[in-house]
Amino acid sequence: MAFLPNVMNWDDLRYLLVLARATTLARAAKAIGVDQSTVRRRLEALETALGGALVDRRREGWRLTPLGERVVEHALRLESDVAEIARLAGADDDRPEGQVVITAGEVLMAEFVVPYLGDFGAEYPKVTFDLRVSNHVLDLARGEADLAVRIVRPAEPALVTRQVGTLAVGLYASRKYLEGRLPVDAGDLRGHRIVTYDRSLAHSPEATWLASRIDPEKIVARSSSPFAMMAAVRAGLGIGPLLSVFAERQPELVCVVPSDTLPRRCVWLVGHPTSLRTSRVRAVWEHLAAAFEREATPTEASARA
Repeated sequence: MAFLPNVMNWDDLRYLLVLARATTLARAAKAIGVDQSTVRRRLEALETALGGALVDRRREGWRLTPLGERVVEHALRLESDVAEIARLAGADDDRPEGQVVITAGEVLMAEFVVPYLGDFGAEYPKVTFDLRVSNHVLDLARGEADLAVRIVRPAEPALVTRQVGTLAVGLYASRKYLEGRLPVDAGDLRGHRIVTYDRSLAHSPEATWLASRIDPEKIVARSSSPFAMMAAVRAGLGIGPLLSVFAERQPELVCVVPSDTLPRRCVWLVGHPTSLRTSRVRAVWEHLAAAFEREATPTEASARA
């Protein structure tokens, strides 16, 4: 069925894409910043224009119909093209001013990225930042961010990546937890209560290492938030994997399995080639790369397309 520009509002496609990702009307409305009735109205307008149902309304959420899946496939390409046009529009701007969108997980953002931006702001006062804290990978190709700092190597071949360091991970416990308990054996932790990641991070190197050495019934807390895990370990709930550079600043914590025993985490700086042609994004890239390479454990850092 052909698109009809004279009857279809192209912006309605954005509402369909958000709903397809969110799966519920409430989450879609929150993501766009409108009420649920607006999302429903825009979706119904799009269905009327295209002459068919795009989603099935089910109790567990909204699911795409076959027509909806085909429309979303085309809309995703359109979304990527629009993001590329937006990047091209600013690519020739050689003035170090304007907004740079950076995404990172909460620990990387709070403990590394933000502290490094102070000196940059003093040198480039006209550059502003949109700091998007997320443990989910935002899509730089769709323009969801200009730069990303990740501890998982990016798989997208079109992105520019630079390994800027490694971060050590150790197992930590509170002094309170350790009182009167068995000694900690790195090879067998089945006698200890464990704080670990939830399912979303279960395949991380330290979680995989830990899983073979513990009794699953001894897991007392799971979280995708490193700050929540830190709080749980500090509260004495159990032993948990924490970034050493973060945990070593907590006087009530004891490293019970040193970081040279667990896998290290590589730190990756990631950008889109078009975004990196803008002076403000490139300047932030170089500043963060220098800061990470200075503060994180040195590695053979390199840029790769």
